[in-house]
Amino acid sequence: MRVAIASGEVRLKIPKELRCSLNQHLEIGEIISVFGLSKLNSHTGKIKFKVYGVKPLGICPSQKMPLPPKAKILVCQKSGCRKRGGQGLLSELEKTLCERGLQDQVVIETTGCLKRCNNAPNCILQLGHKEYKKVHPEAIASLLESHLYKLQQ
Repeated sequence: MRVAIASGEVRLKIPKELRCSLNQHLEIGEIISVFGLSKLNSHTGKIKFKVYGVKPLGICPSQKMPLPPKAKILVCQKSGCRKRGGQGLLSELEKTLCERGLQDQVVIETTGCLKRCNNAPNCILQLGHKEYKKVHPEAIASLLESHLYKLQQ
């Protein structure tokens, strides 16, 4: 178990008999009180903690909700796709996303062959578990806006 304290982060090894009950009752970000002993290892100079008990005290009020994963756009940059407009597609994507203010919501990743050479230039938009293939940059921006709007509701 990793525990955040004022001076950093500490790893604690929890006894097996405590692990089962803690897995069912603790949540990430929950404030806890830990009972145990600490020993200094004279060879390594590290402190080892032996835990005897853990008591949950409640959820931390400053705990933020996890951010949704960013959307990802895969753009093929192999020679065949580049010859058929892959570089232009990449720059047009970046320009369109900047114009609409979506550049912080998306990761554009240049890749090798996407195995769809007949439809070059290739790009794939990944939104969560959905994939959109052979999409124009304006359509990508519209899909992103609608996807982000749904996540906010």
